[in-house]
Amino acid sequence: MKILFLDKIFPDLKNNLITKGVICDDNFMDKREDILKIINNYDGIVIRSRLKIDKQFIDKAKKLKFIARFGSGMENIDVNEAKKKKKNCINAPKGNSNSVW
Repeated sequence: MKILFLDKIFPDLKNNLITKGVICDDNFMDKREDILKIINNYDGIVIRSRLKIDKQFIDKAKKLKFIARFGSGMENIDVNEAKKKKKNCINAPKGNSNSVW
């Protein structure tokens, strides 16, 4: 499995995936159009809020199995389109709860 991280997140997730043999690539700087050229090489993506994952993005990502949002909302993901294309959408609704304490 190959996952593309499009935003910086806490390293625990990536480290755990790597120990399980998952290939994890980072791309924090490329523009959307450059990412659209390579997105079909990945089984999953992890984002925060840098990019909007819309119909065009989902259509290009034919191999993609999931979109994981490191955060509570899903406002930057076209969840309906993702579901139509059988892409799982995952978020972390309690991921920032420690910062509130």
